[in-house]
Amino acid sequence: MLAVCTAAAIGLLIGPPLATPIMPAAAPMADVRPASSTLIADLLDDFGVQQDEQNKAILARKAALKQRIQDAEAQAAAEAEKAEKLQAERKAKAEAAAAVREAKKQADAAAAAQRRAEREAKEAVVAVKAGGSATNSRKEYGEVVRVNKQAERIAEREARGERAPSLFPQF
Repeated sequence: MLAVCTAAAIGLLIGPPLATPIMPAAAPMADVRPASSTLIADLLDDFGVQQDEQNKAILARKAALKQRIQDAEAQAAAEAEKAEKLQAERKAKAEAAAAVREAKKQADAAAAAQRRAEREAKEAVVAVKAGGSATNSRKEYGEVVRVNKQAERIAEREARGERAPSLFPQF
């Protein structure tokens, strides 16, 4: 301490500088910020624009999906109509073929009946020429009666209302 006192006495120490007032510097313009409401309004406007674009894209996708569904339904309806028409044609062809078969069957039956009648007429003519009667030998001597006992038993059982016997009885 003694050294400090001596140094002060001699004048070796320099006193503190005089205080000068410090004026604050003006803030640069970059540091000045707009009010938060302005920023929020700008952000909301930007978000609204983005949201509108997203909504338009969603609506466009929905419209495209609806169009694809309508096209698929129209195609399915056309295919169903085509299949129905084809089925109707097939049914008409089948009915026509059945009618042709039935007509052929009737014609064959008529032809067979005519041949049978002609044959019987020829037999009658031959029998008359031979001096005999016009009756067939079957009628003269009777016809052989065939007996089917199994069929008779089945008919009796059905008349009684019983079931047919089975190999594996059910209990």
